[in-house]
Amino acid sequence: MKKNLLPFLVFVLIISCQKKNTQNSGDGLSVTGTTTISLIRSFENKKLINASSFASKIEYVVLETTAETFYQQNTPSVFVPNSNQILVKSSRRISLFDRLTGKFIKDIGHFGIDPDSYQLTLPDLKPNSKQGTVYAKDQRLRLVEYDINQGIVLRKITEPTLKDSVLVNSFLYPRTFVFFGILDNCFIAAFNPNLSGKDPVRLVLYDFKGELIKIFNNHHFFIKKSNLISYRQEEGQFYNFNNKLMFKESFNDTVYNITADKMIPRYIFSLNEFSPPYSEKELLVFSNYDSYQQKRKSLGFNLPFMDKSEYMFISNLLESSKYLFFKLEFQNNEYMCYYDKEERRVKVSTSTKLFSGFYNDIDDFLPFKPTSINSEGELVGIVSAENVINWFRENPIKASSLPSHLLALQKMKPEDNPLVMIAELK
Repeated sequence: MKKNLLPFLVFVLIISCQKKNTQNSGDGLSVTGTTTISLIRSFENKKLINASSFASKIEYVVLETTAETFYQQNTPSVFVPNSNQILVKSSRRISLFDRLTGKFIKDIGHFGIDPDSYQLTLPDLKPNSKQGTVYAKDQRLRLVEYDINQGIVLRKITEPTLKDSVLVNSFLYPRTFVFFGILDNCFIAAFNPNLSGKDPVRLVLYDFKGELIKIFNNHHFFIKKSNLISYRQEEGQFYNFNNKLMFKESFNDTVYNITADKMIPRYIFSLNEFSPPYSEKELLVFSNYDSYQQKRKSLGFNLPFMDKSEYMFISNLLESSKYLFFKLEFQNNEYMCYYDKEERRVKVSTSTKLFSGFYNDIDDFLPFKPTSINSEGELVGIVSAENVINWFRENPIKASSLPSHLLALQKMKPEDNPLVMIAELK
């Protein structure tokens, strides 16, 4: 994109964000376009949430399993970019399957160090359905854009040149961009997880030529207590909705709309004392005490243990015209939730060690845990073959009442590729 088009683009983006909403009711308080979502009361009133409360039907697709198509990762990232295809990303593979039959179509690119390969598949970066492309990262840390249908490299995008490290206590912390989003098919937004505790850069925006457009400053800092380099796997999340790019950090309660020159608050999760403190970001990365002890012994750091289960972590945001879905991690459990924009209410589904997700009352079958959403408003979930097998073993009475096409799933084997569930929203 030429430079002289940027002012016009910025003007259009700013104008599109000026619609205001001052409604005030329920769990959501909307003031000047920003909605505050109160989660505490909804969590206290959590209950089994039926999938039929937001979806009208669920489609099931078994991904073909052969020696060549087998995915070793039980639950890779799965996307439905269009009505014909399913795209799957694991840590070292990107593949395309037929949506109707589940048949393997082809791999897109390959893991390696040669010119057309990638080193990181960026599982959280969804395909660009409008352009028919998907992104990965090569060994030189460039974004590699592949054509989904042809599987060829379209371009390689170099990150803009910035000072690449921050010095703290005589230790250099790298500035690492590992979370990405696409804005208006023109710009790339990249999040820096502030490994040093005092990095002034929060987000950068650059074009597809690698030219820096905007730096969004970081105003949140913490004091390093060790030389440990760590961040949460879901520390930064970008997602697209209604031609807008949205962003949320694990240690910030606000969901922002990212434009070419601004971060505009869109949603604020009111978590009160359960909000993860940014000042303790370095300590709140261990899943449990055993994990902490293992890392402590192997790396030799001397950090106190902080129990992250005492705080509410919001992740996996998926937005449609009527709903905002998200995952809540709290008290060593995962809860599937959604905010109803029309009712301005939050619904939190119950969770146990044996059950997590929305109850599938549509088919009286496997629970539904959405992990992605496409531009058509279809929610996508994934279930490992092992969990499918376990469901049939534990629910023989329910299984006997299933229609033939679902009953056939009891033939799945532990080494099979996962089952994809696609829900059509109301």
